Formats: sequence, C-alpha cells, structure tokens
Amino acid sequence: MFNQRRILPTAVCLVVCLALPAMVNAASTATSNCDLDLASLDRGERRVALLCGAGLSSATLLNGISEAGIAVLHRQDLRRCTPEDRRPGLLLELEAGAAATSTTLKAYNPGNTGSNCEVSIQVPERLLLNAEPLVSTAAKGIYAFTIRGKSTYDLTPACTEKLIFTASDGPKMELAGLPVCSKGHLSGQLRITAGPQQPAKFLLSVRNAENRLTEAIAYLPAPAPYFATTMAEADARYVVVRGIRTRYFEKGSGETLILVHGGQPSAPDFSAWEWQQNFDGLAENFRVIALDKLGQGYTDSPANLDDYDNYYSLVVAHLAGFLDALNIDKAHLVGHSQGAYPVTRLALDYPQRIQSVTVVDSTMIGPVQDASQAARFYIYQQNELHPESGPTLQSIQRGMAFFSYTNNYITEQRIARIYATAQTANYQEAHNWFTQKYMSPAHPSFRKLKDQMWHDLLNRPLKVPMLIVWGRQDPEGSFNNGLNIYTRLYSAGLPVYFHIFDNAGHVAYMEYPTDFNRLIARFTRGNGVFATKEAP
Repeated sequence: MFNQRRILPTAVCLVVCLALPAMVNAASTATSNCDLDLASLDRGERRVALLCGAGLSSATLLNGISEAGIAVLHRQDLRRCTPEDRRPGLLLELEAGAAATSTTLKAYNPGNTGSNCEVSIQVPERLLLNAEPLVSTAAKGIYAFTIRGKSTYDLTPACTEKLIFTASDGPKMELAGLPVCSKGHLSGQLRITAGPQQPAKFLLSVRNAENRLTEAIAYLPAPAPYFATTMAEADARYVVVRGIRTRYFEKGSGETLILVHGGQPSAPDFSAWEWQQNFDGLAENFRVIALDKLGQGYTDSPANLDDYDNYYSLVVAHLAGFLDALNIDKAHLVGHSQGAYPVTRLALDYPQRIQSVTVVDSTMIGPVQDASQAARFYIYQQNELHPESGPTLQSIQRGMAFFSYTNNYITEQRIARIYATAQTANYQEAHNWFTQKYMSPAHPSFRKLKDQMWHDLLNRPLKVPMLIVWGRQDPEGSFNNGLNIYTRLYSAGLPVYFHIFDNAGHVAYMEYPTDFNRLIARFTRGNGVFATKEAP
C-alpha cells in the first residue's frame, strides 16, 4: 500500500520554519478571491490549470464549468498551491468542447450562501477543425499535414485571409512552401523544430455554414521525438552488483562515459531513462553507460531496507561495484543533482580509474550559502506534489515542469514510465522507508559526508579535471551556490571549469541535449582540458 506521508524533515526545518510565522500571517490576511493561472481556453484544447485561494478544500464544489461545455478531466486537492504560495488550491485538467463558451468559474463550499471565489475563463468563438496525423517526408524535419472541416465549411480563405500559428506550448512549426486550400480541406508541409511535446495551435480563416468569414482553430500534434525509440525497455541489461540486481543501458564504443542520474529512492522520477535525449548522441563518441542508482528505477533496494541508514555511502559503494562488475578500468563520470555526490567521491578516492568528472546542477559536493529556497522546493516536492494515494499522470507532469524552464523534454512516454515505476513494490517500499526515516541530503549522516568531501576537495586536491554545469534558472535557486562552489575550487587551484546554460532549469542536459553532448565531448577530449577556461 502506497503511503504518501505529509512530513517536514527535522533536518531542514530550521531553514524553513523560522519564516513560517510571517508566511502564516500573510495567508491569514488573504482575501477570498482566487487566482487561476489560465485566462483563456480554446475549443478542443486540454490544459492543466492551478486554482489557488483561501478557503478552497476537498469539499469545494465548482460551478460554471460543465454548463459552459468545459469538462474537468482530473482534479487534485492541494494543501499548498506552490512552494511559495501557502494557500490551498485545486489542480484541474480542463478540456473545452467544440461548442464551449466563456464562463465564470465559481468555487464554493457546501452550506455557503455565496461562492468562495470567482474567476473568468475566456473561450473564443472559433470553429473547431480536425487535423490528421502528421506524415514525415523524405526531407528531415519536414512533415505533411492535412486539416479538414465540416462539409458546410469553406477552407479556401485560409490561403488568402489568415493562416498562422498562435503562441503555444508546442514545438515551433512553420510552413515549408505554400499550402493548398479547398472547400473541404487544407494541406501543405511544415518545418518543425523540436520542442515541447504539446499540440501546436493552427489559427485560420474559414467561411461557416452561413458563408460568413470566421476564425477556426485546429491542433497539430507534435511528431514523435527523435529519442522516442532510444533506451527501449528491451535494450536494458542487468548485472548483480554486490548482491544488488542493477539495470543499465549501454551503447557505442571508445572511452567509457558513465551517466549517473539524480534523485533518491523516495521519488520515482529519476532513473537511467533521464539520459534518453542524450544517449544516442553521446554514443557517437563514447562507450556510454547509464545505470539506475541503488533502489531507483529498476535497480533493487538492499534486502534489508534498514541498510539505507547508510544510504549515501551505499550509493557510492554501489557505483564503485558497478565499475568492477563491468570490468571498467577507466571512465569519465557525469553526475546530475544527487548523482554528483558518488561520482565526485569516486574521483577523489580512485583517481587512477576516473578520467574526468562532470557535476550538473548539484549542491551535493560543497557548501550552500542560502538553502531556504531549495528546502522549500524539495519539501514541497516530497510532501505536496502527489495525492496521498500516490503519483498520478498529472502530478508527475507537474513535477517535471517544476524542474524545467522549456518543458521540451516532457513526453507522454516519459510520464508513463515514471508512473509505471511508481507502481512497483520496490519503489513503494523504499519510498515509505525514506519518508518514515526522514532520509534526505539534509540528514545529519549526509552532512558529515558532505563536509568530509569538501575538506578532501580543498586539502587532498582533485587529480582529475572537473566540469561544473548549471542552468541559470534552476528552480532550487541554487545558481549562485554553484558559482560559489566553482569559484572556491578554482581559487584553490583545482582543475575545474564552469559552464552556464541560460534559459535552463535543473535539467539543462535534457533541455539542450545537443549542446550538452557537444560540451561533454569537448571537455573530455584531451583529458578534459578546454582550449580556454570556461567561466561566467
């Protein structure tokens, strides 16, 4: 049975709890008005919206939605809307029907004489057209499309009056040549640039059944991403590492590059699959290997879960044992977030086996100047993101969006894989153990390990080159901490480099996979020495 406990880890409470009185006072003076992060919804459109306001609860009823032809496909009650907004809220997945109209959403609790809050949702009066699946052509990035309307619609004005893409969350699409318009349909070719995997809106002019010129809307789905078939489940390999059945993926030839994902067993969202967008590209230059860390993805937990009392040491030992099990004498290591701790520890302890180490968005290796934002972010992720019954497809998608700036890696396949992981007994048992034991990077046992690592970095200098990579918009608010870690290591004379990805969150390697892969290849070439020092 999944147990989503509501916790506040005592080890991080000192960071956050001092600010609670002010936050509580602010919440208590809030008005009864609500905020909805969705101002408009086109017919045929499906969107996730966040309704926040004092007084909202699991008993709250919604009026004005179904009456306007808008369906509520999913609802999740939130004790807190966001890490910063302490008001309760509702996470709603809405879909506007073909005849939906603008409306005022009214939220009220049973027994109230009036509504708790009222917010407007605008639905433009556009005709809804059907788009057929995109068809790839011989030219890379070019797809054929067809849009059809009712037999009483005339689509020829789309070629003379209006034919544009609206700003949307989907990939960038633009016409490749002139379209062909007729009474019954519109066809042509599109040049599509990889981006968020949401349908793109196509706005056009048509003549309706009364022969009046009017606006219409169609949705062109994003084509399957280039990485959809990468790291297929059938390609997974398994090896026993110190008694632990461990899953990994391997491809390519050349020097060995090992990818170590972040997270810990209390969350299902990080596994070897997190490198899916990078894997084939890196395999062009390396023998690239991505593994599921101890207790994550489809790698087993220890037979005795109480061994997790030494989790952060165990994950280092597991990675070292993985190298031994695969007879890897030398390797380049890349570690993201929590995965940066084991790769850096191995680089310190086994410099003869590690050729270079890359740290991606991780405060696990050095001191943090201001941990309050990161603490709020991760406490929210742990305690408030998913319903008590466990992760849903919608809550998983929302959690992924928290980490991202561009959202261009959020796919249905990735969401489904995370959801499937969350249903396994291995995950649920590990999750419950970690939440009951308050095991996190704020735990005293890890603080000692982290202090020792920092001491070793400064006093037993790193003998292999290190690249530190950071997304400037990391939602942890940790960019300045990353810059501080780099500056102090560089000032101590370590062979360390720093690279910034602008307009990137906590997962820059997924948001800009081609640039990230090129960076890794360039860094590791020549034993990790850049032609020039990379710095802010």
